[in-house]
Amino acid sequence: MKARNINEVVHQWLLEICDKNTIAIDATAGNGHDTVFLAGICRQVIAFDISKQAIENTSKACQHLDNVILMHQSHDQLINFVRKADIAVFNLGYLPKGDKSVITLPETTVKALNQVKLIAPEGYVCITCYLAHPGGKEEHQAVFEWLQENSKIIHTYTYPITDAPIAYLGKIKDR
Repeated sequence: MKARNINEVVHQWLLEICDKNTIAIDATAGNGHDTVFLAGICRQVIAFDISKQAIENTSKACQHLDNVILMHQSHDQLINFVRKADIAVFNLGYLPKGDKSVITLPETTVKALNQVKLIAPEGYVCITCYLAHPGGKEEHQAVFEWLQENSKIIHTYTYPITDAPIAYLGKIKDR
């Protein structure tokens, strides 16, 4: 049996919980795929990326959308720009087809997740971790520990291969 594409699975989860009243954070804009998807189902999307190339790529992908705000900032700064949200989506690792030395890090990702907990106390986090790059396993471990402590994990998905990406959807626990 062929495994389903992890991004398609994540998008199906997002369809289950997002609607036209949802304010979403795309914590890692990347090439804009999640940003565009979220913009189609949410009231507003605030997308962050530390990579200038990612912001340029996402800007091109979103040029026809009026409900997207792009921030050339690290996701660990999102609390400085967003006061309230309903969901935060993270696609961790590096920019596909980009500079593989620019990666997300456990410290900044956990800091961002702690900020999401403050601005979306009754919301959701959707996180895809890529384990195959240097530091990927350590980041996944930090994310998984955060999820176990701070959320109720609703969905998990991965492929049946070594170092496959793994996705989680969690409902943030009340403080």
